[in-house]
Amino acid sequence: MAAGDGVRGAEARRVPAGGGRPRAATACKDRAATLYWDTNGETPGSGNSGGAWDSGANWSTGADGDVAPQGWVNGDSAVFSAGTDGLAAKTVTLAGTVATPSILLEEAGLVTLSGGSINITGGSVFNTSALGTTGGRQLTWTSAITGNGPLTLAAHGSTSDSGDGTDSFLVLGGTNTFTGDVTITSGIVRATSNLGLATNKVILNGGGIVDPNLNLNFP
Repeated sequence: MAAGDGVRGAEARRVPAGGGRPRAATACKDRAATLYWDTNGETPGSGNSGGAWDSGANWSTGADGDVAPQGWVNGDSAVFSAGTDGLAAKTVTLAGTVATPSILLEEAGLVTLSGGSINITGGSVFNTSALGTTGGRQLTWTSAITGNGPLTLAAHGSTSDSGDGTDSFLVLGGTNTFTGDVTITSGIVRATSNLGLATNKVILNGGGIVDPNLNLNFP
């Protein structure tokens, strides 16, 4: 991302630093159990590979990956991945609709989500901030986002004026039909992202939206 890259967003507004995330997302997350992506059985770690989100047994209740994996449970929070070995790029595919209040990438491996849909009814938080500001981390999720939000995005990438010379960002590229405000709390979301219905507000609370072809700034 070069200096002067534009920032834009329909009905976007800034909120003061330290502003809270949408209450619905927080309340839903507090009630949820947590499942960790794990493709290698009871062997510690995640297996460092992709697979199917909503079929088979690819989720562990153990953060270290040493608990036998089970199938996905709608309403639980998703963490990629169990253990500390999830460093390779991988693709996780959805066949149907999953519901989750939180998707967290906690390691440096890019996790691409494709197919199916993600229902965020009650609110959800997508957090890719662990990918940091290292260059070339362009992450696209094409699974459709549905339901009634809000949606909080804690993305990766640099919000400095120069972009720190990196081109890292999150793209939500699915046919997204969700309703609810979108709050960006960190990192960069590409302006080509589909942020749901046109009536959804975009709230910048520490993060930004970038279109490298424009030079627009909020007052």
